[in-house]
Amino acid sequence: GSLRLVSGGRLDWIKGLDLALDALALLPDSASLTIIGDGPCREFLGRQAMSLGIADRVNFCPAVPRDELLRAYLDHDLFVFPSAEAGGLAWVEALAVGLPVVGFDGPTELAEMAARLPGIHLAPSHGTREANVAEFAHLIEAAAAGQRDPDTAATRAHYGWDRLAAEIQS
Repeated sequence: GSLRLVSGGRLDWIKGLDLALDALALLPDSASLTIIGDGPCREFLGRQAMSLGIADRVNFCPAVPRDELLRAYLDHDLFVFPSAEAGGLAWVEALAVGLPVVGFDGPTELAEMAARLPGIHLAPSHGTREANVAEFAHLIEAAAAGQRDPDTAATRAHYGWDRLAAEIQS
């Protein structure tokens, strides 16, 4: 089947969505990426998708209200969060609706919470750009394969805002 990736939030340079596009180019043609949001690097990302030959696999959507965004997440298999920012809430929202998150290891809240919250998958980020992108693409495939396992899918049902907030607070 197809692999449906999603990312949501402001389209800023620190978000690393250029890395997500590079990784998408390494994935099978059945993989697609929906990017929901607006921001200063939107045109750049569109040009990058064209130059990589994946523009037909990338769907850019404008920013939407939070409840609509969370409903959109449910139509996807994985949330990609290649951001270098220390904070950010987009991945928290994805986990809260049961959507697994794929990101990079590093000095971020996402990496800090990975050991405590199931559903977070981290790629190493200590190599070259090409090596990091290849690791990210490989991890996306591995995480997606794990989500198709009924036992793994069953564990996703325990997510909810209250539980997630309690885990992060503790």
